[in-house]
Amino acid sequence: MDKVFRIEDFLERLQRAESRNAFKLLPSVYDDVVEQVESKLGSAIPDDFRKFYSFCNGTTESVDEFRIITLEEFIKYDEEPERRWKAPWEFPFGEYAFFSNVWAVSIDKNNRNNYTIYTPYKDDRLYYTNSLAEFLERYLDEGIYDGIYKWGDEIIRNRQRLNLD
Repeated sequence: MDKVFRIEDFLERLQRAESRNAFKLLPSVYDDVVEQVESKLGSAIPDDFRKFYSFCNGTTESVDEFRIITLEEFIKYDEEPERRWKAPWEFPFGEYAFFSNVWAVSIDKNNRNNYTIYTPYKDDRLYYTNSLAEFLERYLDEGIYDGIYKWGDEIIRNRQRLNLD
């Protein structure tokens, strides 16, 4: 299924009252902010992220301390050398418990819609998915512990089984 179509389905779900209890959605982002982020990244943001941020510019912290970072926050952090993000075409988008864990997007510099969502893991990365909708659906359906962290544990077990760790 097309990533933009999936995120549109997800955004419709967020509009329904059943999903709004997870966190409060912040107002959408202005185009000039998106342009600033893209300038810092050296790449356009993926279409499904653009669609998401045109709907809401991140979220407030949820009951379990997960939230989606605003684009202005990424710009602010990128301006501080000690907090600057890893590579020109990567940006953090989700965080847990005051940045004790961060999920980021790594964009293929040749194709903005080819990306992966990952979190730092040991001296490497734990790659989750190439779909914002899948990541957010997992969070909404199962939460941070039973959804995102258990998913990460599954990925680690598969890597260990394949001797990638």
